[in-house]
Amino acid sequence: MKRVFKIGEFCMVMSAVAGVFMGCAGNSITPNEPKFSQCYNQETNTAKNCETMNFKELLESKEEWKIHSYHFKGNTITLEKQVENSPILRFHNQEINGTLGCNQFFGGYLIEGNHFNPINIGMTRKMCEPKTMEHEDTMVRNFLNTPTKILVVEEVKGMSKIFFIGKDFYIVLN
Repeated sequence: MKRVFKIGEFCMVMSAVAGVFMGCAGNSITPNEPKFSQCYNQETNTAKNCETMNFKELLESKEEWKIHSYHFKGNTITLEKQVENSPILRFHNQEINGTLGCNQFFGGYLIEGNHFNPINIGMTRKMCEPKTMEHEDTMVRNFLNTPTKILVVEEVKGMSKIFFIGKDFYIVLN
């Protein structure tokens, strides 16, 4: 019964944010698909028990994560050619740092279940190209200054995309 309640709760949450994901396209799994679950494996068409996933260990398993794209209020922005510097995140000993395209940021984070909470985030404040600053500001407000939910999609054996999902927003790492 407990498992049924958790699946129902997850479905309600995903239904509430389904409109956020309408901009995703292509053959990869996106969080609005009915078979999506926190730990969906596209290759085997199965879902892992996400309650056993160690998100801290996963985030700290790579030296740095590239921010592939973000989605905000119905628009998906692929960042490769949209910002001055490649947006990256680094996670180590519950500290986070990196760049969102222009400025460097640093701070701490806590993971509680599948929720990511940034804490005491600081940032440099140099001026960059206006479009870069706009993208950076959106990600700062919706990712670095707000708790998000972590979802993982394993697309190919050993290759995962990590989604940090907030209200009207998500960011994709690979």
